[in-house]
Amino acid sequence: MNNLKVGLLLFLGGCIALFSSCKDDEDTAMEIPVESVTLSSSSLTLKVGETAMLTATVSPDNATGQRLIWSSSDQEVATVSDKGVVTAISAGEATVTVAVNDKSAACTVTVKEEETPDQPIIIEGEKANMNLDFFTTPQEVTEAILKADREGVKEYTLFGSFDKLGISAETNPFRESQAEVIDMTYVTGWPKVEVETASRTRTLEGLPANAFGREDTSFESPLKKIILPERVKVVGRAAFLNCTNLTEVVMHGAVIVGIDSFSGCLSLTQVEAPLLEIIGTRAFQDCDSLEKVYLPSVKEVGEDGFFQCDKNLREVNLPEAIILGEDAFNDCLLLEKVNCPKVEVIGMYAFAYDFCEKSVELAFPSAKTVVKNGFYDCEKLYRLVLPKVTSIGDWAFHHCFDLTTLELTSPETISLSEDAFDDFEPSACHLILNSNKKKEVRKNVWKGIVWKEISFTDESR
Repeated sequence: MNNLKVGLLLFLGGCIALFSSCKDDEDTAMEIPVESVTLSSSSLTLKVGETAMLTATVSPDNATGQRLIWSSSDQEVATVSDKGVVTAISAGEATVTVAVNDKSAACTVTVKEEETPDQPIIIEGEKANMNLDFFTTPQEVTEAILKADREGVKEYTLFGSFDKLGISAETNPFRESQAEVIDMTYVTGWPKVEVETASRTRTLEGLPANAFGREDTSFESPLKKIILPERVKVVGRAAFLNCTNLTEVVMHGAVIVGIDSFSGCLSLTQVEAPLLEIIGTRAFQDCDSLEKVYLPSVKEVGEDGFFQCDKNLREVNLPEAIILGEDAFNDCLLLEKVNCPKVEVIGMYAFAYDFCEKSVELAFPSAKTVVKNGFYDCEKLYRLVLPKVTSIGDWAFHHCFDLTTLELTSPETISLSEDAFDDFEPSACHLILNSNKKKEVRKNVWKGIVWKEISFTDESR
């Protein structure tokens, strides 16, 4: 009997050891090590007070444990936030490093002091430094800029008080100039600007409405780059409307861009706005040259925010966005990759009509509501993952004829509008539900609708 017990114990011990070994192998197999990390820039040159965004890319992109740790070798020269925003503190040189596990990448940051000009304007080749405080009226500023234009100046760095510029919806000394680059980092005394958001009207320090923009599309502004200081919190309505040559915008302090602020900026390719939270109605409509959008702090994309960015836009990364307004990405027909992990509300026609011209899958891990017509006419959408959605509006998947997998795996009750699945082919779609919905399913029927097949996830997932 004792020998039998001993044998049994040895057998059980072997099984446990074997199970543990298999589990260890399984855990190891699930871990994907980081092979490398790179930065968007290996060197930066900034002026005191300026900021810049560094973007880290981890390879492979599905590596486990992708926790980025940022550091600066000299915080008295430059600091770096946990989102990669570098701020120039004082003249000197510092090394900014990002580390992921045992891999790292570095960027050399050189910070320079910019001396305020001791005369109205100093011209060096195609560059000019202007001290606005030497001028008495905006008309004098305009005359000085036009004279500098005739001398071949294309790049301006401005110092002094904003009110000397006389910028308003009607006037701007740069409107008739040949200026291609305007650096307003050292301009002070910015006016209070009123902007409308979806929830309320706010008044903050910033650039006034129609400052550089024009309704007249026949006028072609030569402006290619604008740099706004951190104190500018708002870019007003239509501030750069139809500035068709504008390619780069740096606005490290802006939290709101207003209605039509960059609408019709056909050449815009780069937007640096690490603190931007709210994108107003039509703010980037028809920005045909945008290829990638990475705005790390945006919480709300207003109606038509990126409507008809249909020539180049392929990737959108809005890691903090909560609301995607009506028509937010309508007609973005080249869009292939959307990262909006915190979005809770997908608005009407947010992804609609000519959205995506080739097969694409989308996942919104935090979305709770798909408003009426949310994915209207997304004919190339083949997989959609909505693990928390509990409310779906009418015609949410209208004409999504290629949608072959739909995941609605919330353990909570899912409410559907009467026409939620109208003009859609559920009989060609694999539906995945939470396992607590098994009692709601009869064969391949759920909510009175016949699906190609229905499967379930574990409740604990």
